[in-house]
Amino acid sequence: MPQHRTERVRELRRDSTPPEKIVCELLRAKRMDGINFRRQHPIGPCFADFACVWRKLVIDIDGEHHAFPGRRPMTHLS
Repeated sequence: MPQHRTERVRELRRDSTPPEKIVCELLRAKRMDGINFRRQHPIGPCFADFACVWRKLVIDIDGEHHAFPGRRPMTHLS
């Protein structure tokens, strides 16, 4: 992953919204039927809040960062 993307992922993890923190606590340590989720996983030009690559499952929590104009919604994995 390019350096600027790595820095962006760290920033997104550090500045998580309250709803993201709640979901993170629920998903951590494979509590969801043993499924492993990655936080702020890059998919194309976007970052999924939570992604299970093995199951091709993405969870995106709406928050204040979605209010900025020009941000395109991520709808699915290819």
